Amino acid sequence: MKRIYERADRNFGSHHKKWIREDGVKCYGPYVIVAAPLDVHPYGSIIETSLGEGIVLDTGAFAETNKDQIDIAVDW
Repeated sequence: MKRIYERADRNFGSHHKKWIREDGVKCYGPYVIVAAPLDVHPYGSIIETSLGEGIVLDTGAFAETNKDQIDIAVDW
């Protein structure tokens, strides 16, 4: 996933550190990392999640069938 973070740095002019919270949630700076349908939530969008503000840094196959779903990145 290194490429994703480098892209975020380049696109947003920020240089956040990636890290993993105690509950296993992957974060990019102050944001929870999420995958979402990019046609609904464009790359870099900040969205509310049940685990805090999230930043869209990826998409997933689920996006083809469920435009309302997001996927929170975790380390478990």
